[in-house]
Amino acid sequence: MLFAVLLLLAAGLLWISRRPPLVTELDPHHASPGETVSVVGRNFGREGRLEIDGIAFEHGAIRSWSDNLIVFVMPRDVRSGPVRVRTEYGTSNPLFLTNQLDLPRLESPQRILVRTVSPHEARPGTVVTVRGENFGPRPARSSMGIVYPEREERISVSTDSWWITRWTNRELLLVIPPELPPGRAYLEIDGLVVGTDLTILPPTATVRIEDGETLVFQQSLRVRLPRDEGSPNVRGLLPRLPELPAQPVVQLLDERGERTGKTTPSSWVYRPVAEQRPEESGDEEEDNPFVTYEIERADQVRRHSLRWEIDSVAPVETLLREDFRRAFQLFLTDRDGVPVFSPRVDEIRRSSINLRNTPLVIARLIHREVQRRLEPDAEGTTDLEAALQGEGASARVYADLAAALLRISGLPARRHFGVLLADDNSTRDHVWLEVFLPGVGWIPMDPAIGDGMYGDDFGRLLSFYGDNPGESTLGSLDGRRITVHLDGTRNPRLFAGGAVSAPTDEFWSGLTLRVEAERARDLELPQMLWERPRVRPQN
Repeated sequence: MLFAVLLLLAAGLLWISRRPPLVTELDPHHASPGETVSVVGRNFGREGRLEIDGIAFEHGAIRSWSDNLIVFVMPRDVRSGPVRVRTEYGTSNPLFLTNQLDLPRLESPQRILVRTVSPHEARPGTVVTVRGENFGPRPARSSMGIVYPEREERISVSTDSWWITRWTNRELLLVIPPELPPGRAYLEIDGLVVGTDLTILPPTATVRIEDGETLVFQQSLRVRLPRDEGSPNVRGLLPRLPELPAQPVVQLLDERGERTGKTTPSSWVYRPVAEQRPEESGDEEEDNPFVTYEIERADQVRRHSLRWEIDSVAPVETLLREDFRRAFQLFLTDRDGVPVFSPRVDEIRRSSINLRNTPLVIARLIHREVQRRLEPDAEGTTDLEAALQGEGASARVYADLAAALLRISGLPARRHFGVLLADDNSTRDHVWLEVFLPGVGWIPMDPAIGDGMYGDDFGRLLSFYGDNPGESTLGSLDGRRITVHLDGTRNPRLFAGGAVSAPTDEFWSGLTLRVEAERARDLELPQMLWERPRVRPQN
């Protein structure tokens, strides 16, 4: 009897020890750089990952870690955002921490004033610092634009764009993105043109945009609910195709479902409507206790092939600059699950990549090294460690290893999750990536295709790269693909009640269909009926 009691007690203690972490308090919840912050809660364990807005704190910033208390020093280069604790048993709830530098100084309620812009000339990847007064906090600004006075052109900019890396009342930190055209420009905030001019120089490369193909991307989501529940109190989220230079979304062709007017950076939001079916007898309808609701959307997308001819890139010292690393921190850390801190990744980088080379040479070495280390298999493993031990590697592993090696070498990298379109119009899930070269921009890289991943199944796609796809799949991108999801794109919840995700396999993580509801109990009943997206040429 005593043994049974001890066994139950041990099992209870084991269950408690394996519960996910819970954060109950941040002290203080507003902090200046250098100030000590305490994270109070339970189930933190002995080690884990502490992050703010999805970006991990460096180990040097963490002073102590125990099961119910974590103490860290507020870094200077982090934004305000939700703090979470991650351990092997799960992720904690978020509590918001405000960096005091993000708060405006209210004692000077004057108009926006720009005092300095440095440097005055900048190419893609250059970090530009704008100093002045009364910029206000980022969330308070509804619009921002880049104005080209000589050609009377204005380019609207989302204030949540990745390249606006810092926004305080007195300082803005901008990275010149490659999509901005060259020319003399001014900064505009809330319709007011402010400050001195900035000359945007052309990239140190030329890009040939070849004839594209118009494709139709069609996706659908169905939810089965009990008939007696009435109209569903849920929202369906469909992946929102990112706008890219090689992928302009031309127009919406067709949709079924009630658009709510809400969007997230990664999703369109719909209220599902009852499925239209051929008329059935009343008896059959009464016998069926469920009603199927559906969402459908078809978008016309224009795809282009790109070929980059790179003249020169900024020196490798650019990668070490603090402002550059701060600006690209989203694409230099282990965010989005990129295995940057894997011991095997670090070992490969140390043994094979000479960081004294130029950024372009480093990228080429990594492209070649990934192909040397992995064996392509279209149905292969998605586990990096297994692939490095000899198992056939999927395109996901190729992209994961390349992105991790680029990031740990100081080069920003982001993965594209999407589909390839074959000559017979069939589609295949695929993952490729881009590397950011200072002075040039985002350059495509597809080591899996370069290593012969799909053989002759995608003949037109492979023929685009010429006689040696193993080398030329860095800097060239065919037009027979659609990007569905891109690293660095936030995917927030609509409702605190939660979400139900579609049952997708481990590889196809680029397309996550979701159903969300305002109350958790509304999510107990839906059954999601997932369908693969369909891609076809525009007739």
